[in-house]
Amino acid sequence: MALRKEPQKKLVHTKGRSPGPSKGKAKREIDWDLVKKLCQIQCTQEEICAFIDISEDALRAGAKEIYDLQLKELFADWRLGGNCSLRRKQWHLADTSAAVAIFLGKQYLGQDDDYNLNHNGSVVQVVHYGDGEPEPWKDTNAKD
Repeated sequence: MALRKEPQKKLVHTKGRSPGPSKGKAKREIDWDLVKKLCQIQCTQEEICAFIDISEDALRAGAKEIYDLQLKELFADWRLGGNCSLRRKQWHLADTSAAVAIFLGKQYLGQDDDYNLNHNGSVVQVVHYGDGEPEPWKDTNAKD
């Protein structure tokens, strides 16, 4: 003889409400490691919300709840990590790219370009390495 399952009791909803206290919307889990990585590649708040499919309000509330920080403060901190990563990659790239090495020299070592016009009208570019004033251009082919 096979056992029959008893029919499950159905809950009766009254006036369109579920029984018990209202809990509101269910909270979605936010992958904060992913949010941090997106910040580090300089994604905007709007882009991050679209990527993880969450509202900006929910992201703000989550930042306040988990980190006790405003979202803009949290994003600013996390974006700094991306800046460090980019800087590290630029320094490594300077080993193989003269253009990157020159750019970094100009930004951090005070180097700049001097353009001099010689007597025959051609332009000569001189890179100044920041170790004092550049010497005036001298035409080595000119007869004294």
